[in-house]
Amino acid sequence: MPGQFVDHFDQATSAIVSYDVTLTVDSRRRGSGAGLEAPASPVTYRLVFQRDGVMRRIEAWAKDQGSRRSPASITVIDRESRRSYYSSGKQGLVDVRGSEPVIDGLDYNGFFRNATEDYELPEILRRRLKQASAVERIPQSHRLRMSIPPIKAASYDIFTDRFGYEITVDPARGFFPSAIRVNGLRKNGSIALRRETEITEFVSTPKGIQVPSKVTTRIYNIDEPVGLMSSVTVEVDTGASRWNDVIPPETFQLGFPVGTRVVDMHQKTRFISGKEDPGASVKELIAQASDSVPLGSARQLKIPPPPWWLDWHWLAPLSAGVLFLAVMTYRSLRRKGGR
Repeated sequence: MPGQFVDHFDQATSAIVSYDVTLTVDSRRRGSGAGLEAPASPVTYRLVFQRDGVMRRIEAWAKDQGSRRSPASITVIDRESRRSYYSSGKQGLVDVRGSEPVIDGLDYNGFFRNATEDYELPEILRRRLKQASAVERIPQSHRLRMSIPPIKAASYDIFTDRFGYEITVDPARGFFPSAIRVNGLRKNGSIALRRETEITEFVSTPKGIQVPSKVTTRIYNIDEPVGLMSSVTVEVDTGASRWNDVIPPETFQLGFPVGTRVVDMHQKTRFISGKEDPGASVKELIAQASDSVPLGSARQLKIPPPPWWLDWHWLAPLSAGVLFLAVMTYRSLRRKGGR
């Protein structure tokens, strides 16, 4: 029965209530020719999630960072807002929380449970059970599959939209999904595959829960030019990852280093951070700012001068003096040693 299928699927995937996973994303996109381009440089991500509070942390580590000890970017998401910090340009962004599609492995939940950042597949499937096909057993396999076709809708609604879903679960893994396919409607009304995610490897947690450790997602263009647009393979570093452990609250806080240029889309303002305060609200950050202007203002933000001990006008002669003293001390010690 479709209803029981969804219940088992929901129970299996909701068993993962938190995670702190490190994974490598290897993506390939369609080039100018018919096939996919050579793989881009892999990017390593750290993804942290806690279902209670719907909080996330995303850290991106570029392959060419070498021995850098901090990620290239950090994003923290709570129920209301999204904060991001980009270390290369010392820039920050504050925005309202959105409901974005799952792309490029940035949401581990998207491999097995989520349709978008905020909408979960069990909820969508239950709302559309009337359109569900009978549950079928895949030939020469013990896996089960249920399908819901895309339907034409007068207005966009995540529950009654132009997307259809095919969910394949594995009873041997407690009805955890092994593949999720998303179908759409072409302009001529025919059904076509838009996105497919296949979990090819699993790992067992210390508590015996089977979780994805290798996943491949392929995205297709259903209208011209028809065909495969991108392929993303994600591998989890199981030794550096953990599931269903307690996540410290400070993990989901993000402070901007002093002097960061921040664009606040929520309060419609730009400001220079005056204090690194991870627990501060956006209004508190603006109140602590060294300068702020309304978003859209032509006035440039005033960047405060560095402390005098970091000013090059002082630093150059001071460094020269220190070097001179070091040389003289070295010579004096050599003379004494030669006596």
